[in-house]
Amino acid sequence: NLEDRLFPLINYETGDCAKGFRQGKGSIIELDKVLGREHDFVQVKIETGIRKVHGELFSHILKTIDGLLSFRVIQKKNEKIIIELKLKNGYTEVREAVDAFKREIKKEIVDVDVDQFEFEFKEEIAKTIAGKEKWIVVEE
Repeated sequence: NLEDRLFPLINYETGDCAKGFRQGKGSIIELDKVLGREHDFVQVKIETGIRKVHGELFSHILKTIDGLLSFRVIQKKNEKIIIELKLKNGYTEVREAVDAFKREIKKEIVDVDVDQFEFEFKEEIAKTIAGKEKWIVVEE
């Protein structure tokens, strides 16, 4: 029974960000949309300050870059953003990969400060303990 106040359906903090909260029937809270987890958002410098951007934007842009095998975006505590890139063997167009990213992110966020991004080229990009790639890392 979802109306049991002694045993709620969600009884822990998930870090999910949502909009459109309203009380439904009984103890059910209705949401319009789940936006993502709090730790999935990257704070990007724009001309007028800081803008929170879902990490999925970085994933979509980086997946389109020729010669790229894998990547990881790291938001440091000091708001610096490091983008680690692993290129395909023999791919030497390093500058082209960086320029392509900057070009594409400017299309999505017109007033973004592209100089805030630092690029590091890696032989391997660290994986999680479970052996998975974590594309977005926000240091807390």
